[in-house]
Amino acid sequence: MQTENTKNMRTVAGALLLLSAAALVFGRHSESQIPFDSAIWKHQVNSSERLRMVGDLKTKLMSSGREEIEQILGEPRRGFDSLHPNDYYYLLGTQERLLDTDGIWLRITFQNDRVCDMQVIHD
Repeated sequence: MQTENTKNMRTVAGALLLLSAAALVFGRHSESQIPFDSAIWKHQVNSSERLRMVGDLKTKLMSSGREEIEQILGEPRRGFDSLHPNDYYYLLGTQERLLDTDGIWLRITFQNDRVCDMQVIHD
């Protein structure tokens, strides 16, 4: 009987640990969105402000050209992903997990030198 109680306590402890981890991961993304501001974007690399601007940014920059993207967002990181070597990448922030920290990136995909897709990705 003691063994069954021990198993139940471990199961409950494991469930609580997973719920706590989920709250940390998803709680960070639930911060309110803010309007896009190019000056803040360029000076707040790896900050929550960039992540909070993405929703507004997507609607403003779809179909923009490469030069316009660089003027508004600054110099991108290129060739970050071998599957998409011509895409632009901008660091949005970091996501802390139990034993690791992942980068959160905005990947801008171009077709005929115009923005055709924007995605938030994790490394």
